[in-house]
Amino acid sequence: MPLNAFDAGVDVGFFEAPESRGELEEIAHRANGRPMLLNQATNGRTPSLTVSEIEELGFKFAIWPAACMIPAANAIWASLRTLKNQGTDSSVFTESPRDFFSWMGNRTGAGPDGTLRGGGGGSD
Repeated sequence: MPLNAFDAGVDVGFFEAPESRGELEEIAHRANGRPMLLNQATNGRTPSLTVSEIEELGFKFAIWPAACMIPAANAIWASLRTLKNQGTDSSVFTESPRDFFSWMGNRTGAGPDGTLRGGGGGSD
């Protein structure tokens, strides 16, 4: 497992899909204190570790690429199944578009130019 990318001047090392804790320990050891990134792809080949375990191993960075992607996709599929089966999405959620805008930091529900979006009636 050569980590000679550091010799070439990289700022952060990355090793694709280590498959055991022992392999992770060896990678961190060979990095010799240089910053390493660990990809925590949920249910992937790399063992799932906690933030504390990752820090203890010596990795400086970690990413969880599926942490939002998979739950969001599951929610989208559930909403679309409900729409298909019931002909409406009103039972999926009770929040309004204005609630959504607020969650996203836009308290007015207005677009970038200050005007409200949507038109066509209905709730907010």
